[in-house]
Amino acid sequence: MSKLTSTLRNEQITVLVVDSVMENIEMLSEDLQADGYSVLSTTKGLDGIALAQQNQVDVILLDVMTADIDGFQVCRLLKADRKTAEIPIILISAREDMDDMIVGLDLGATDYISKPFHYPIAAARIRSAVRVKKSQLNIQPSAELSPELLLVGKRVLLVEDNKPNQIYVMALLNKTAAKVDIAEDGKQAVEMFTNEAYDLVLMDCHMPLMNGYDAAKAIRKREDNSKNVIIIAMTGNTLSEDKNRCLEVGMNDFLSKPFVKDDFFTLISRWNDKL
Repeated sequence: MSKLTSTLRNEQITVLVVDSVMENIEMLSEDLQADGYSVLSTTKGLDGIALAQQNQVDVILLDVMTADIDGFQVCRLLKADRKTAEIPIILISAREDMDDMIVGLDLGATDYISKPFHYPIAAARIRSAVRVKKSQLNIQPSAELSPELLLVGKRVLLVEDNKPNQIYVMALLNKTAAKVDIAEDGKQAVEMFTNEAYDLVLMDCHMPLMNGYDAAKAIRKREDNSKNVIIIAMTGNTLSEDKNRCLEVGMNDFLSKPFVKDDFFTLISRWNDKL
């Protein structure tokens, strides 16, 4: 049994499956239960909303087509309710329609899976959704700080190959109390990290020589266990798959480009006490 599966069994993650086809529910429930998950299920969207409101649900697998109202409407209603707004929703659809995917993600869904799919794909998406939810719950927002009170005494490594982006982020960092170094590709970032102690790494994901994903993995391999540097991805990709990839390679959080200063300082404030 894998360490992750063991953890899931111990913590009893609850998955709510909402699908109009009972056979699909039965097959998926069997696999989920064999993997240690607790499963709730229904063929109706409105019943799914009620189950989510009445139970401690960790992840929802929601078919776009349910027996009463469509999955998009279910997603919209779940996200509008404070009791259920924070539950990750993975939409499932037999239609390989990019517009459907965009609509679902815009409504607040965490991920989107096209039917037919193999169970390991769904399992991987569930694990990613749980990891993201846990990381968000473990971060307590700091009291709002003015920029000059952020990153006091901290060393920051900015990894960015695009000059205009470098200038923009440096202008923001210069408002803080941090000491900042710049690496222009992932390979240089790994070398600099090996020679210097950094508290925060702001990592572009797409760069020459070594991309940000590989650089993050390399940095994690070079760390000792006494302290792990906070790595924030800066990416123009907004799909949940890209965000999940950032987390899976060891990054802690992400900023979607283009971002404004309020987004930047909100994220830095959130991590400031963890550095």
